[in-house]
Parts: sequence; C-alpha cells; structure tokens
Amino acid sequence: MKNNAYVWKYFERLGTQLVQFVLQIILARLLMPSDYGLVAIISIFILIAEVLVQSGLNAALIQKKNVDTLDINTVFWFSFILSLVLYTIIFLFSPMLSIFFNEPLLNILLKILSIKLILGVYTTIQNTIIAKELLFKVSFKASIFSTIISGSIALFLALNGFGVWTLIIQQLIYQLIIAVILSFFIRWLPKIQFSWMRLRALLSYSGNILVANMLSITSEQIYGLSIGKMYSNTLLGFYQRGQQFPQAIVNSLNGTINTAVHPYMSKEQDDSLRITEMLKKIITNVSIILFPAMIGLFSISRNLVIILLTEKWIQSIRFLQYESIYYMFIPFLAITIQTNRALGNSKFSLAIEMAKSVFIVVSILFSIFLGLDFLLISRIGIVVLLLFVTIKFNSKLLGYSFRDFARDTIKPVIASLFMSVAIYLINFININTYLLCFIQIIIGVVIYFSILILFKSEPLISIFKKLKRNNK
Repeated sequence: MKNNAYVWKYFERLGTQLVQFVLQIILARLLMPSDYGLVAIISIFILIAEVLVQSGLNAALIQKKNVDTLDINTVFWFSFILSLVLYTIIFLFSPMLSIFFNEPLLNILLKILSIKLILGVYTTIQNTIIAKELLFKVSFKASIFSTIISGSIALFLALNGFGVWTLIIQQLIYQLIIAVILSFFIRWLPKIQFSWMRLRALLSYSGNILVANMLSITSEQIYGLSIGKMYSNTLLGFYQRGQQFPQAIVNSLNGTINTAVHPYMSKEQDDSLRITEMLKKIITNVSIILFPAMIGLFSISRNLVIILLTEKWIQSIRFLQYESIYYMFIPFLAITIQTNRALGNSKFSLAIEMAKSVFIVVSILFSIFLGLDFLLISRIGIVVLLLFVTIKFNSKLLGYSFRDFARDTIKPVIASLFMSVAIYLINFININTYLLCFIQIIIGVVIYFSILILFKSEPLISIFKKLKRNNK
C-alpha cells in the first residue's frame, strides 16, 4: 500500500463528515424534526436496496487478485439491471408504505429519492477502482467538492421554504456531482461485456458478504423503523439528530476501515503475522481518537445540543448520550470483521450479523413492554457482546486475544474517564452556556492528553517524535 493512501482515506472521511456536520447543524436550525423523521424512514428502504444492488460484488472485486475489464463490466451490468428492478419494486410498493406509516408525502418522496439507486451504480464501480488501486486522494477531492456544492444548494432551498424536499434534492445532487467529478479522474466507461462464469465466481465470495451486509443494514435501520412506527416521526427526528454527533465521528473512522483497511490487509492475506501487527496498530490508533470523542460527547451533550441545535431539539439529548456509548464500540467491531474478510473468511461476518439480527428482534419485542430506554440500552449490550465474540474468534486465527485488546485500549479509556469527571464537575459553575461548553472542551482535552503523556502512550510518543524530526 502507498504510505499515504490510508491517510488520504481518513482525510476524505473526516473532511466530508466535517463539512456535512456543519451543513446539517445549519439545516437542523431551519427544518423541523418531522422533516428528518420522514427522510429517515425513506432512507431505510433505499439503504437496503443499495446493499442488494452492490451484492457484495465490490468487496469481491477488491478481494480478487487479478481483476480485468470483463470482471468490472460484468459487475456493472448486473448491478445496473438489478437497480432497475429494485426501483420498479419500490415505485409500485411506495403507496402501501405511505399508508402503513400514515404519511401521504412518503409516496412521492420515496419514488424520487430512489433514483439514487440507478445513479449510484456507476459511482460504486468508480469507488471500487479507487479502493483497488488505493487512489484515495482522488476520492478525497471528489467527496469534498460534491458535499460543498450539494450542501450549498440545500441551504438555499431550506432558506426558501422547501422543507423536507431540501433533504431529498441534496442527496440526488450529491450523487450526480460526485459521479461527474470522479469520471475526470477515473477513466472508466462501461462496455458491452458480460460473463456468467465470472459473475458466479464473484458471487461465490460475495454471497456471504451480501447477506451479512443486508442483515447489518436491516438490523441497524430497524431501530429507526420501530421508533417511527411505535412512537412518531417527530421522535424519530430527535433520534436521528442525537445520533448525528457520534455518527459523524465514527463514520469517518468506519469508512476508512471498510474501504482502506480491507484492501490493505487483503494484499497481506498470506502473512498472518503482518496482519496481526496491522490489527494491533489500527486498534491502538483508533482508541486514541474514539474513546475521548465518545465519552466527551456524552459529557457535554446537553450544552452541545442547546448551542448547536437550539432548545427546539432538546429531546435529542437522551439519544445523543445513548448513541455516544453505542458508537464507542462500533469501529472496533468493524475492524475485527474486516480483518476476517481480508483473510477470505466471509462466513464469519455472516454469522455475526445473523446473531446480531436475532438479538435485535428479541430486544425490539421486549421494548414493546419495557419501553424506549430498554431498546437503546439493549442496543449497546448487543454490540459489546458481538465485539467480545469477534475478538475471541480472531485470537484463534491471529493470536490477538481480548487481553491484548484491553492492553491496547486501557490507557485512552482511563484518560477519557478522568476527563469526563472533570467535565461533569465544571457543570456546577454558574456561567453562560457557550462559555461553559468552551471551558469543558478545553479542560477536557488538556486533562486527557496530560494523562496519556503521564502513561507514556506509544502512539502519542510516536507523533511527538515525528513532529520533532520534522522541525529539525
């Protein structure tokens, strides 16, 4: 792998998420919680359809050592035809979904936004080529420009009273722009080529990934469906906004893990010792960022929501706190699963997602009687249990045990907990909310890094050494 490919992938995710985060904060001040709840319901069905369109074939292309134009064109045409079929199904069933959720507007919104399925096929191939060739600098540029342009148009629409249509149009414009920009860098156009033999070979690997991804997306999105159906679209909107903060941070990490770590490890799949070293380094580096970010968000949740979203969104505080704990474990689960996929073991991720789906269905059924808080707490418990299982399985393949995981993450955890206590105590100071939140962040950062330095954290020491060498 090129030395800076991983860095560019992280910058792409971080930069895109940062721009999207700022735009979403502004849009949340202009739009209503019910607008976000309605789009959340629509997005659930589109996300599931997108997983079916990809069919895990992009991961199969990345995994395959010798990929030619016949492979790529076969995947493109299969995905394109499937996208047309799925769009037709969504178009026909959208009126029934509108009746089920008692939302008349859902019918037309779902039909329009589902056009993303067809537009996204070309972009998926472009991103697969980027991941295969490790051209993440190209992806970085395209993502940033597309986000800024589509976001600017969305702000204009929101200011002019377009309401929920703002969010629909923003997503469609983003999909169009990124495809156009990538086409300038990735000189690939589909050809009339197709091979059933190649498709069957690719599906033999991607089949398990497809089912695993389907289960993952469905089980993840079923929470939103449950909240929207059992409670209201408005409450679902609050849930989405509370989820936004930790999700923005974790998506930048997870996107890098899923699209950069997989091809990186796949190139080293015959060297288990090398993969173990990479796994240890990735977990250590991620923990330095993840634990203080998630525990910090939990600690300043109330002040953060009031400052950024205004008191209109105050009901999202509870969801922000629960989701901060939940997302604290998600990247580690993604890392361990991607490690197994890189080794060619796609069946394991399928087994994990099947177990996850069963647990989630059970927790939702119990939440009917035990309430929303039980649903959110059980969501955290499920991901912690699955993380323990994946690490245990990895220890048999790579010798990386739960004890090794604990050793690599304990210092950031302890430092983050001390930071959280300090932030909590600052809440008792009777000053302006803006100033209070600022002081909490500054003191939290100082305490966290001071403790890491005291513990002689290896990643932090490595960074200081690099900076020292660069200054010479």
